[in-house]
Amino acid sequence: MKNNNNGKTLLIYLLVSVAIICGLVYMLTSMSTKSSDKKYSEIMEQFDSLNVSQFELDLGSGQLKYKLKGEDKVYSYTVPNVSLFANEVLGGEDAENYRKKYNTENPDDPLQYNLIPISDNSFWLNLIPTLLMLGVMIFFFVFMMKNAGGGKMSSFGKTNAKMAPSSKKATFDDVAGADEEKEELKEIVDFLRDNKKYTEIGARIPKGVLLLGPPGTGKTLLARAVAGEARVPFFSISGSDFVEMFVGVGASRVRDLFEQAK
Repeated sequence: MKNNNNGKTLLIYLLVSVAIICGLVYMLTSMSTKSSDKKYSEIMEQFDSLNVSQFELDLGSGQLKYKLKGEDKVYSYTVPNVSLFANEVLGGEDAENYRKKYNTENPDDPLQYNLIPISDNSFWLNLIPTLLMLGVMIFFFVFMMKNAGGGKMSSFGKTNAKMAPSSKKATFDDVAGADEEKEELKEIVDFLRDNKKYTEIGARIPKGVLLLGPPGTGKTLLARAVAGEARVPFFSISGSDFVEMFVGVGASRVRDLFEQAK
């Protein structure tokens, strides 16, 4: 039931994120393609008849604002091709462009025009969808990591050691043979039972005991027997549980294991 709820929640987040991305892309696209109801030919007809007294052109977005003769109203239009429009209206220095024609016809009231240079914001506009997609991917990665395996993200770096139940405790009587090893480990058992007499005489506390041998020779059973004889908890963990692809996680699990043992 919990997995179904997690799946539904993930699906809802996915649909909402896709809707937001589509909305932003549509807004950016509509902003760049927005235009008035007028046709380009109608705009050029006003210029051909020398009826435009002043205009302002944004060379980046193609936004054109202009006034007609004898009118104070400002009209706006989005030029589909800025280079073509600028060439037709302004032209070169030697060309008989609109500015020269208008000033010749209206020497007392010359043409007023302004060209707004291209602002370097296209890079950021193109980067917004990429950053948004990257953020959504990171969000879903973290979301899935938290919900994978019942939300074990908080236990990342924690040890997987399991403490053996008291019903499964073993003693030296359960270990067949290994008489020399059991004799050597009796001092460890005595230390675990009462370590004060060792610390009072200045004895060094052992860092641990390393049991070596091929698989199946009873190393784990012998370790359980030591814990059972000393009446202390027994933690069991394999060496592969300390191996991790992330650097430092294995050492963190070792430290956490010893903290639990303490």
